[in-house]
Amino acid sequence: MPNKRFRTFSLGLVVYTVLVILWGAWVRISRSGAGCGEHWPLCNGELLPGTSVPATWIEFSHRISTGIYGILIAGILIWALRIYPRTHAVVRMACFAVLFTALEAWIGARLVLSGLVADDTSLRRTIFMALHQINSMLLSGSTYLIFVFAAYPSSPAPLRRIFKTPRGWWLLLILLFPLIVSMSGAIASLASTLFPSTSLLEGLGKDFAADAHPVLRYRLWHPVLAVTLGVSLIGALWPRVIGAEVSEAVLSARRSFISLIGVNLLFGASTLLMLSPVWMKLTHLAMAHFVWFSALLLTAVSAQEWAHHGDHSLSQPRTR
Repeated sequence: MPNKRFRTFSLGLVVYTVLVILWGAWVRISRSGAGCGEHWPLCNGELLPGTSVPATWIEFSHRISTGIYGILIAGILIWALRIYPRTHAVVRMACFAVLFTALEAWIGARLVLSGLVADDTSLRRTIFMALHQINSMLLSGSTYLIFVFAAYPSSPAPLRRIFKTPRGWWLLLILLFPLIVSMSGAIASLASTLFPSTSLLEGLGKDFAADAHPVLRYRLWHPVLAVTLGVSLIGALWPRVIGAEVSEAVLSARRSFISLIGVNLLFGASTLLMLSPVWMKLTHLAMAHFVWFSALLLTAVSAQEWAHHGDHSLSQPRTR
């Protein structure tokens, strides 16, 4: 049986992961990324910053939280190796979490050392922010799957096998949806931080201006992708539309995924209309990770369904 203390710890790690990511977003929104100068891992060349400047302490506290996070990630990998076989999915996810943590640290260091923080409006910063967002999603997803797979007495079925089924490509789209939309969302959030507007019409005017900055043009893709892909997935995954004979676990995962997409679309629209206040930006980002977790859970339980019942459960229509 899975170690209950390990699963409780892994759940706490998921929560802490999201909190660290949100604090990193606050560093960007508050334009505190240059609070420690172009120094990393030291802050302004010092182990402890000798200043009372808020931006410095916001950036420094984020570095402390990520340092603690690195210790926790290393600890959960060591713990997983002690209680699970090396081939178990928990161990694989823990290894991925370590990898994505290292990449997150590298991206953060490059942003600071290259001066791609605070008021920098370069295209290079936009690219790095998109990569930063994708990697943070992969990191949080890895920690979440550690928690999910810790409930399995034996290693669950490999997810890659489900993509060979007739409906496997839908699950691939489910996984890509939150990644693509969140990447465009990072660009949109950066644009609203660098080029704030006092009204929605003013913001639209900036987006469509002949001399608009590229990041302003790119942010238009976020609502377009979110609505187009989100509504398409809701329609495709609605149980009565797909109508496959699946277990209650799969149906429950579908309902959760559909509900979270709908709530996030409505909240995103409200955030746009209210000109993206800070608390709504951070809440919207947190909700994006919840959608991502729901997509991962739906894929995982569908893979288990395939492993136990074969292609039939994913390809045959439901009989009523």
